[in-house]
Amino acid sequence: MSRIRVHAALATLVAMVLFGLFLFKQHTIQIQLLGEQQEIALDTAYRATLETTRRDIESRFRFQVMQADVLGLVARAQHASAQELPMLRGQLYRLLEPVYQEMQDIGLLQFQFHLADDRVLLRFHQPHRSGDTLFSLRPSIRIANTEQRSVHGLEIGRTASGFRYVFPLHQDNKHLGSVELSMPFNHLQTQMNRLLGSGEFALVFDQDRVFSTVDAANRVYYSASIIHPGFLVENPLLATAQQAFGQSDAAVRLQHQLRDNAKVQRLMSGHKSFAISAKDGDQHYMVSFLPVPDLTNKAVAYVIRFEPSNAPVHLFNTLVSSLFVAGLLILLLGILYFYNLRQRLQLQDDIRQRQETEAELSLYANIFKSSGEAIMVTNHENCITEINPSFSRLTGYTEKDVLGRSPSLLASGHTSTETYKTMWAALGEQDFWQGELWDRRKDGSVYPKWTTISAMRTQGVVSHYIASFTNISDRKAAEEKIERLAHHDALTGLLNRYSLELRLEQSLLIARREKLLTAVVFIDLDRFKTINDSLGHQVGDKLLIKVANRLKQRTRDSDIVSRQGGDEFVVVLTGLRQTNDVPHVINAMLLTLSQPYVIDQYSLNCTPSMGVSIFPVDGVDMETLLKNADTAMYHAKEQGRNNVQYFTAEMTQTASERLAIEQDLRHAIQNKEFELYYQPQVCARSRTIVASKH
Repeated sequence: MSRIRVHAALATLVAMVLFGLFLFKQHTIQIQLLGEQQEIALDTAYRATLETTRRDIESRFRFQVMQADVLGLVARAQHASAQELPMLRGQLYRLLEPVYQEMQDIGLLQFQFHLADDRVLLRFHQPHRSGDTLFSLRPSIRIANTEQRSVHGLEIGRTASGFRYVFPLHQDNKHLGSVELSMPFNHLQTQMNRLLGSGEFALVFDQDRVFSTVDAANRVYYSASIIHPGFLVENPLLATAQQAFGQSDAAVRLQHQLRDNAKVQRLMSGHKSFAISAKDGDQHYMVSFLPVPDLTNKAVAYVIRFEPSNAPVHLFNTLVSSLFVAGLLILLLGILYFYNLRQRLQLQDDIRQRQETEAELSLYANIFKSSGEAIMVTNHENCITEINPSFSRLTGYTEKDVLGRSPSLLASGHTSTETYKTMWAALGEQDFWQGELWDRRKDGSVYPKWTTISAMRTQGVVSHYIASFTNISDRKAAEEKIERLAHHDALTGLLNRYSLELRLEQSLLIARREKLLTAVVFIDLDRFKTINDSLGHQVGDKLLIKVANRLKQRTRDSDIVSRQGGDEFVVVLTGLRQTNDVPHVINAMLLTLSQPYVIDQYSLNCTPSMGVSIFPVDGVDMETLLKNADTAMYHAKEQGRNNVQYFTAEMTQTASERLAIEQDLRHAIQNKEFELYYQPQVCARSRTIVASKH
C-alpha cells in the first residue's frame, strides 16, 4: 500500500510538475504573443501614419505648391543676379505665405526651396537665411536634385531631425530644383495616438548615425538618452520643435529600469523590433520598440511606446489560478487529460479569435471610421459589403441603401466605357488602378472623384476590392480657372500673347495647306495714354473693354482677337481667299473703333492706328507677320493716326535707315566725334560779330 502511495504521490507530483511546466509554457507563449501584437500594432500605426502624412503632404505639394507662378519664380531664380534674388524670394514668400501658415497649423517643421545648383533659395521658417549649400549635409535634397525623384522618410538634421518630404521641381521638362516639407515627430505621435489610444512615445537616435551626420558644433542639439548609452534624444532646451513625449515621471522611471535590462540593451544595439513588459509601482506597462530606417533604409532611430496594460497581470493571475485548479484536479487523471486538452484547444481558439477581433477592429476603427476619404469594399462578385461614414457623407447613400448592391448605382453616365474597360484590365493584371470617374449622388447631383482601387487576393484568387475616393470638384474648378487665366487677358477676356502665338501658328499651318490668305492686323489706340492719365485707370480699363467688345462684334468666330498689353490689340483674319476680302473687313473695324465711346459721364474719341501684313505676301512665319504688321502700324501713326496702312518693303527700308542713323548718332555722341567751330564775322552794317557753324 505504501509503495502504491509512494507511486501515487510520485505520479501525482510528476503530473503536477509536468502540468505546471505546461501551464508555464502556455503563459510564456501568451506573453510572447502579447508582445508580438504590441509590435504589430505599433508598426501598423507607424506605417499607416507615415502613408497618411505622405499623401497629405503630396496632395498639398501638387495642388498648393506646383503652381505656374511659383515655378516661374523658381525658374527666374536659376540665373538671377545677386540684386534680383532678394526680390524673387520676397515674391515667392508672399505668394506661398498663406500655404505656409496653413501647414504650420498642422505642425510643419520646415518649408524651403532649393535650386538645382545646390543653393537654398528660400527657407520659410528662416527667410533671412539663403544661398548656403545642403547637398553634402542632406541626402534627401541631393537625391531629389541629382536623381530628380521625390524622397520621403526620417532624416537626421544638424539642428532638428524630422520626417522629410522632398519633391523635385520641373517646368517644361526642365529641372528647376526642389522643395522640402518636413514634419516633426510630434505630428506622427498625435496621429498614432488616434489609432492606438493612450500611451506615451519616445524617439531616440543611434549615436553613431548622429555623429556621422552632425558636426561637433551642432551636437549640442542632441543629448544622451536615458534608456540606452548608444542612443541620443533631441535636446529639449535647444531643439527647434520640443518633443512632448516621454516626459512623465513614470516614463522616466521605466527608461531607467530598461537601461539595466540586458535584453533591452542587446536588442537595441542590434536594431531589433521587440516588446517587453515592465512595472512602475502598481501599474504594469507594455513597452514596444520599433526600429526606424532613414532615407537609405539604414536603421537610425527607435520609436518607443509606453502603454499602460494589465494584460501581463491577468496572464500571471491566470497562471496561478490554473496551478491551483490543477492541484485539485490532478487527483483525477482522466479528467486532467480532458481538461488539458480542452484548455489547450480553448487557448488556441482564444488567441485566434483575439487576433481576428483585433484585426477587424483595427480595420474598421482605424481605416474606415477615421479616414477622410470615402471607402467602399466589395466582394469577388462586385457586391458592396462595407462602406465608411465618409462614403455616406459624400454620396448621400447609407449602408442600408448600398449593401449587397453593385457600385454601378453610383454611375452618372458621364464616364466613358473605355475608362471602365481600362480600369478592369488594370485590376486584372496589376491588382491596382487609380483615375478619375464621374459619379451621381443620391440627390441626383453629378461630381468628379479621384478613385484608387486595389484587388485583395486569397491564395491567388480575388476575394475583395477596396476602393477609396475623394471629391475633386474644387480641384477641377481651380484647374479650369488657371487654364483660362493662362490663355486669356484678365481685363478684356481676349486671348493673351501666348494664346495668340499658338492660334496664329495653327492658322498659318491651315492656310499653307489649304492655300489660303491670312491677315494680321496690329491696332494701337491713338492718345490712349492721355485719357488714361487724365481720367484715371478705371476709365481707361472700361475703354479697353469696349474696344475689345467692338472688335469681337466685327470679327468672325474663326478669327483671332487678342490683347497684347496696354492699348495694343492684334486681330488675325483667317480663311481669306483673295486680298480684296481684307479692306472691307478692316475698314469696317476702323469705322467701328473710331466711333465715340460713352464711359460714365464722358464721351471719348479714341481712334485707332492700324497696320496690316498678309500671309504669304508679307511673311510666311508668325514672327515676320507680327513684326511687319507692327511696322505698318507705326507708319499709320506717322501718317496722322486714325488710318490703316498695309505693309510694304519700303517701310522696312525706312525703319532700317532710321535705326541705322540713330545708332550712328548715339555712337558719335558716346565717342565724342562731334566738333563745333565758330568763325567770327563782322557784319558790315551793325559791326557785330556773328558765329558761323561748320
